[in-house]
Amino acid sequence: MAKTVKPLNDKQIKQAKALEKEYSLSDGAGLQLVIRPLPNTFGC
Repeated sequence: MAKTVKPLNDKQIKQAKALEKEYSLSDGAGLQLVIRPLPNTFGC
């Protein structure tokens, strides 16, 4: 049986925060939102 995935909503996208590693959020229709870590600006 196929896993049902709910589409991304505005609240989920706005609450996505950059973490130490890259991760992605996806809906069931092929859309993927990749969340990347912020660049380290302390070494400049």
